[in-house]
Amino acid sequence: MVVCFALLLFSSTAFAAEWYVRPPIDTYGLNNGSSFENAWSGLENVVWGNSGINAGDTLFICGVQIRTVSQVRYEEGIIKIPFSGTSESSPITIRMDCPNGETGFLWGIYDDRVKNSNGPQWQGPDPNGVYSTKDFTTLGKGEYVEYNGTTAVKFKKMPGKTWVGNNAASFFESSTGTTFVKTINGGSPSGKIFAQHWALGYGINFAGKNYIKFYKCNFLGAAIQKYKPDDDEYLGPSTHIVFDNCVIKYYNEALNLYAGDNYWTIKNSEISNFGETHGAIYAHTPGMVYNLTVENNKIHDVCYDCDGSICPSNTFDCHAIGIQNGENHLIQGNEIWNTGEAISFWSDTFTMKNMTVRNNFIKNARVFGGENGTGGSGIVISGGSNATAGKRTGFKIYNNIIMNTGLGYESTWTGSGISSNNPDYTEIYNNVIYNPGGIGIRIIPALPFSGKIYNNIIVSPRLNYLKIIAQVNPNPGLIVSNNLYSPAVDYSNFAVSEGINFTVNSIFASPKFNISSPQNPADFVLEQSSPAIDKGVSFSGAFANDFSGTSRPQGTAWDIGAFESSNAPACLDLKKDGKIDILDLVFVISRFGNPRGDLADVVGNNGVDISDLQEVAAHFGQTC
Repeated sequence: MVVCFALLLFSSTAFAAEWYVRPPIDTYGLNNGSSFENAWSGLENVVWGNSGINAGDTLFICGVQIRTVSQVRYEEGIIKIPFSGTSESSPITIRMDCPNGETGFLWGIYDDRVKNSNGPQWQGPDPNGVYSTKDFTTLGKGEYVEYNGTTAVKFKKMPGKTWVGNNAASFFESSTGTTFVKTINGGSPSGKIFAQHWALGYGINFAGKNYIKFYKCNFLGAAIQKYKPDDDEYLGPSTHIVFDNCVIKYYNEALNLYAGDNYWTIKNSEISNFGETHGAIYAHTPGMVYNLTVENNKIHDVCYDCDGSICPSNTFDCHAIGIQNGENHLIQGNEIWNTGEAISFWSDTFTMKNMTVRNNFIKNARVFGGENGTGGSGIVISGGSNATAGKRTGFKIYNNIIMNTGLGYESTWTGSGISSNNPDYTEIYNNVIYNPGGIGIRIIPALPFSGKIYNNIIVSPRLNYLKIIAQVNPNPGLIVSNNLYSPAVDYSNFAVSEGINFTVNSIFASPKFNISSPQNPADFVLEQSSPAIDKGVSFSGAFANDFSGTSRPQGTAWDIGAFESSNAPACLDLKKDGKIDILDLVFVISRFGNPRGDLADVVGNNGVDISDLQEVAAHFGQTC
């Protein structure tokens, strides 16, 4: 038995193979997938199992993958992964960074030949340069992409059938079945315009399969795990799924998790440009999801059109990350902007426990749906009247930077930096909340509340700095201490229930960020003269580093806010020779590509890149 097991283990790892598939525009060599030169032609021809992909293998999807559709047969382009990897070290891996440089793109668009075998025939242009056709099947929401053979651009939607300016735009007139477009360069659209529909374009389905890794993949308008538990096509939950360094854009739904979809990791990816959706990442009820990790992603333009303008939809429930259940989720190091509510935990009867939200940068959260929608807050813990005590324990929220919330609509409950109606013990430490469109920190549980609110900086809220309307649970109680409020001079702009002590070691002063009008994470670093330096409470047992990874404390005590003061611009002398000079620039260049928290990641985004070089160059010649 031991020998058999050893042979099985050896066979699942030692003989891992690489396979290749290219666009279905040609036949490549032996067409057996064994190399780039002998690649399979088209995703429909990929072979799984015998003579094909097995656990531990890697499939390279090369080139731009777009389906040609001559008959409306739904879901033929949904690529179903038929079996699982066997472990974290032997997953099935899908990659699109083909070694020869022919980057792969999986599109949910299709070449529509249903009405006309030669493709859509165009009329026009009209006096404004708009072309039209009735040759598109257009079964979706009237979404179009221009593809010229090398690059693809999704069109923004226009309100009518002709318009001035606005190239790369479209309008679908449902009453006549007519598509109106204006191309990128204003020229003829013949042979370049493709429609988008999840069931006619390409997509990926791995329902019921485990240990699948997607690395450097580009999913553009393509359905990912489309089916949910009440669909006939649903094949069960999936565990140990990884999305790493992927681009996921241009779809109305993103990454949906359902009961049993445990141990998913979504990291280092860009997830953006979604229309009508619950969220870019969403864990649904009923049922439980365990151990979700979302880290170091750029999540933006959720419930927005592709050009960044507000999506003209009836989207009321919009989030970047929405969690309805589960335990042991980690959300860290993400940059989130231009969304509805940024990070939202909502529970009714289901449990949510041990959630950590840290080191995230949140900017421009918008209210969708007015009084009946989501509130455009930064980080929210909420739930219905059935979310009783004991259901939502172990929340830790720290080192986050949240700015410009509540855009587009003002109410007494919208636009908070951090908001909670959770009666269970909650910790809120070392966050920066800047220019919230409502309340800085809002705590309104229906039951007695306990927790700690320490070391936070709240600047220029539209309403209150703190709103805590609650009975206090005497054990372990509520402690509010060592927070800085600006430009407050007293407690007149606070709304706190009688009997709650929220005045311990408060500071009313400017935090003195190194940039007077901060826009990026590094702008919230403290000047050396900041009153927040060495004025915080130590939590070394809970966490040890600041937003950028610098250890706390750097002085006699912790600093208030997301950064320890050692990251101030005066210390951008990375080579420590007393001045910011060419050696510091060379140092940053030498560390390009290193991860977030690296010494050269002075901007504090997702690793060392050109923005760090520009930041150091901006202080060139400064002495320290």
